[in-house]
Parts: sequence; C-alpha cells; structure tokens
Amino acid sequence: MNGHGGEPTASDAAIPADSAALADSAALADSAALADSAALAEITAKQHIHDAVMRYCRGIDRLDMTAVRSAYHADGVDHHTGFDGPVEGFIEWVGPLLRTLDGTRHEISNHLAQVSGDRAVAESYGVARHWGAHRAMNFTTGLRYVDYFERRDGTWAIVERFAVREWNRYEGPPADDPSAARVIRIEHGAGDGPAGARDATDPVYRLLQRLE
Repeated sequence: MNGHGGEPTASDAAIPADSAALADSAALADSAALADSAALAEITAKQHIHDAVMRYCRGIDRLDMTAVRSAYHADGVDHHTGFDGPVEGFIEWVGPLLRTLDGTRHEISNHLAQVSGDRAVAESYGVARHWGAHRAMNFTTGLRYVDYFERRDGTWAIVERFAVREWNRYEGPPADDPSAARVIRIEHGAGDGPAGARDATDPVYRLLQRLE
C-alpha cells in the first residue's frame, strides 16, 4: 500500500527472487574462485621451482654446498658433464673441482616450468663462466638445466637433472698473460655429458612425458 491508503504501487510490490539465477550466479562465483585459487597455486609452484634453480646457482658460485643440496630432494640424481649419479656424489665431486678455479658465474635467462599437480618439468637456459690461472680453466659454457621436480611435504625440489651442455668456448690465458697467445675456440656438443637435440628426443621432452 502507498502511504495514503490507495492501491499498491510498483515500488511497493516485492520482486520475487529467481532462485535458478541466484544458483547459477553462485556457481559461477565458486568456479571463478576455484580458477583463481588454481592459478595462484601454479604461480606459487613456479616461483618455488625458480627459487630452487637460483639457489643452486648461488651455491655453486659461492661454494655453498648446503645451498646446492637444498635444490634437490635427498634421492635426487644429476646427469652432468663429468659426473652421473646421486646428488650427494655430485656434491662430493663438484665441490673440490670448483675450488681449483678462481671463480665461476652461473647466469640463468630463459626459464619455463610446466606444473602438473605435485610434479613439474623446468627448463632453464644459462651461461656458466669459469676462470682461473691455468689456460684450461678459462672457458664459458652455454647450457640448459632440464629438471624434473616434485613437491614433497610442501617442498619443491629436483628429483632428476640433465645439465645439457650446448657449447663450450675455451678462452685461453688471461689477457695480461704474455707467455702464450690468447686462444678462443668454440666446441659444440656435450662431450661425456647429457646431449641436447633439436627434436623430440631432447631430454626436456622425455621428462615432460612424466607429466602426462
């Protein structure tokens, strides 16, 4: 009724709720929330994976084997040029080797992680620079880290790594060393380490099959 006792106006009439429309709206809201939650979980996973790769690089360059170890699960395996085996064996091998050098610098550029639940494959392009007093110690490597990750007890870490060497450039003695001519040459291929390929036989595609 209006305030003067007349007939009800349109504004006085209650508009019935459309329960089906409300249900659809709620379902859409729930679906959007789930999608947002899944997207956030994937972004978070990718950040943890990227951080593990970065910890490895810092650990190698700073001779911090605790940081290197933290990038792997305890049963992790590393396939490297010059080494192939469990992570503890890798650490025992690489630590003394790094100490024969004056320094190293591992730089990561392209990085792509594909996540499926608690599993992921990450491919990181990088350049590793090495230098020291002896001519053989001065070289730069173009590489890819091809990693199979798992999340266990909330922690993302490497289960298996292929350190694929794409090329190696030997740069001879330091520029101020007058005892020998400076030598620069590039060798393609991995030598005794994991080899890359320009087709589906590359290690990254073999690891991606584990996500299917």
